[in-house]
Amino acid sequence: MSDTTVLEEPGEGPNTGRAPVRVRARARALVPGLLVPLIVAAGLGIVGFLVWAAVSPGVWHDDGAYLLLGKSLADGEGLRYSQVPGSLPGAKFPPLYPLFLALLWKITPGAVGQGSLAATFNVVFVAASGGMFVAYLRTLNFSWRISIVTAVLFWLLPDLWRLALVPLSEPLFLVTLVAALWTGSRLEAQPTWRRLAEFLAVFALAYHTRTMGLAMGIAVPLALLMRGRMAWALRSAACSVLIIAPWMFWSSRAASAIPAPLRDTLGPYAGWLTGQAGGEGGYFGVMGARALTLAGQIVGLFFPGTEGWNAVLAGVIMGGALILGVRRLSAQTWTPILTAALLMGMLWLWPYQEIRLTMPLIPVLGMVMVAGFRPEAERLTRGIVVDGARPDPVTFLVGIMGLAWILALGSASVIALAGGRHVEPLRVRELMLARAVQAVEERVPPTGVVGAPELWAGLALHTGRRVAPSARFRLDGEGPIWGTPSEQFAVWSAAEIEYVVLENAGVVHQEALDELVSRCPGAVQVLASWAGGWLVRLDWDDTCRASVVPGAVPGAVPGA
Repeated sequence: MSDTTVLEEPGEGPNTGRAPVRVRARARALVPGLLVPLIVAAGLGIVGFLVWAAVSPGVWHDDGAYLLLGKSLADGEGLRYSQVPGSLPGAKFPPLYPLFLALLWKITPGAVGQGSLAATFNVVFVAASGGMFVAYLRTLNFSWRISIVTAVLFWLLPDLWRLALVPLSEPLFLVTLVAALWTGSRLEAQPTWRRLAEFLAVFALAYHTRTMGLAMGIAVPLALLMRGRMAWALRSAACSVLIIAPWMFWSSRAASAIPAPLRDTLGPYAGWLTGQAGGEGGYFGVMGARALTLAGQIVGLFFPGTEGWNAVLAGVIMGGALILGVRRLSAQTWTPILTAALLMGMLWLWPYQEIRLTMPLIPVLGMVMVAGFRPEAERLTRGIVVDGARPDPVTFLVGIMGLAWILALGSASVIALAGGRHVEPLRVRELMLARAVQAVEERVPPTGVVGAPELWAGLALHTGRRVAPSARFRLDGEGPIWGTPSEQFAVWSAAEIEYVVLENAGVVHQEALDELVSRCPGAVQVLASWAGGWLVRLDWDDTCRASVVPGAVPGAVPGA
């Protein structure tokens, strides 16, 4: 019998009009394989639109920057911040999400409508990635029950849906990340040129959506290497480098066109991070503290509400489940395990700890954790519900602990979403932006240049003024992360800033403004104030600027 022979049951075959056994079996398997993920995606989409709320674009620093880049692309000006003096290149964020936003700008040219349209698509992206995750887990022999529960559990997290309400790249990145995990695991299991091409195509999308996608380009070659497939590991690594190199080359070249004081906030990540690590400050001195902070954030997401020693105990339990999950899941695939480890490493190296940045990691880390107690949970539910059998003590204990954790986390997420807690932080920032927008529209002429630490892009979207970031983002050397007064003066001069918005009760700029007033009396004029913020005008002449900005030349054009 040849390998292509189709086995047939008696009375079946080409002359009977009945489908061969293998064909019908594949058809039966295909129906739930497609239908169940689609149902999960549809259900998550309904949840997303139920918890959806309109939020002004620009409330979160990066969302405003993405929208500005998208608008510049839509206007034919390229990947640039055309609203920043000098039309500086957008070398920080990979281009795929700005390109997507550029398409939306063509549909809805208004900032508010464009932001709502982008948020609507983000809901779709989140829902689609959840359904895709179910299908991915099924390829790893997770049961349908555990696959659905795992996906729904991590896709109900309020912090994830908060990101979907504003134009941020995480929802699109989740789609590409899950697809990269899927194709990467397929390549690891049975390498072929076709599977390599599929993975590289998805990896290119993931990397050009968020720089964190780099983890996939490292994880898959390592997984192949750990399977003893040296040739395929080298091929995938070499092709990944070819995908990574063009953006890294362009962004590093574009950084040279950005004035040095603005490269912290507008320049590429790689150059900034290496510069901080190689500086004279305490970058490496706080690595331990950053590790504890990151661990605390992750434990807090998996075990909401735990504090103190309860959080330590939860962390120990989580660590044990992860170790067991690695042992069990690695028999099938190393790709998600290595991806989770690399994503955690990137977050550890990144000095700005924020829950938003951990969200792409959580589902990957979560599936490893669920893999730790999956067999016991499946035997427990199957034994009690299906077979009516009494499980052994170990299965019962591990299964009950896993199911109790799933129930607790899921209940906490549902309660938080129903109470609108995912929207509350955005409303606070939205109010801060609205007050700043009103002050700028009333006090700043259309040709004025406004600076702000975080809201600068949002001010451009809502007022049409030229804008620029007004603070540094650095760790090397002495002083706060937003820069010393002299460093802030250099930013204001390089960006041609004439008006400054003080956010968060003036924490960032108050010291610099006090020093400017003491050295150049009358150089700061308060134009407007509101609860927690001010709008000031910089009335400094060339002599004053030369005295406070190192290297400034009287009569020179700022930023030239």
